[in-house]
Amino acid sequence: DVLVEAFETAKQAEATLELALCGDPDKENPRAISDAVLQAWAARPGVSWQGFVADVASVWQTILSADADWLKEKILGFSLTAENVVRTLDIPPTSTRDRAFQTVLRNRVNHGGILAAGSGRLKVGENGKGMASRWYPQTLASRIQTISMVAERIAFIEGDGLLAMDEYQGRPDAVFFIDPPYTAEGKRAGARLYTFSELDHDDLFLRSSLLQGDFLMTYDNAESVKELAGRYGFSTLAIPMKNTHHAKMSELLLGRDLGWA
Repeated sequence: DVLVEAFETAKQAEATLELALCGDPDKENPRAISDAVLQAWAARPGVSWQGFVADVASVWQTILSADADWLKEKILGFSLTAENVVRTLDIPPTSTRDRAFQTVLRNRVNHGGILAAGSGRLKVGENGKGMASRWYPQTLASRIQTISMVAERIAFIEGDGLLAMDEYQGRPDAVFFIDPPYTAEGKRAGARLYTFSELDHDDLFLRSSLLQGDFLMTYDNAESVKELAGRYGFSTLAIPMKNTHHAKMSELLLGRDLGWA
């Protein structure tokens, strides 16, 4: 109520503003704002209710739709300056394709491509190029074009990956790449980086063991993960990697047979 009232007051003062309300009501919370109230607010000039929004999902939904060319041209035509970045990301998206472009932009100009709230913008970047060090419009456009050319062969599911594993569990011709949030042993990186990070790791290993098709899993190099791998008979291989601060670390590959790695 306070936010909407403040918005109305600012509008009366002739401020140029738009208010985008994002998220679904908490059905289990009796104090949550109802659908009816949200819809009434959204009926006011300058106010929109977008419901639950998922940034990464918007990118895939756009690339796999008729808006792929729009996104490609938007990237190619964008003049990357600090001012343009701030101005663009401050505007509430009013469509899936607008959100997709903002998501790509944030991924390119934020440290490590992190989309989570609070992630800082690149200042020095690679070779001292700042935000421009990770902005490759021609490469991005080419990748979008390549994916859109085979869009009819791709099904994007915005849902629970564990349920998708269950759905295709009995298919020996299905191959799975499993990349869960790194939250084993109480590590916070996964919780900090992802909106959905709560995971029963033992349950994931159990479901993986039941897959008829092959799979490759990546995980943080933690003792508890190695213990789970041993319990379910998975092979493990530590591989070198660098984090967003360029510190040398290692992570685990897991599968039934990693003889090819």
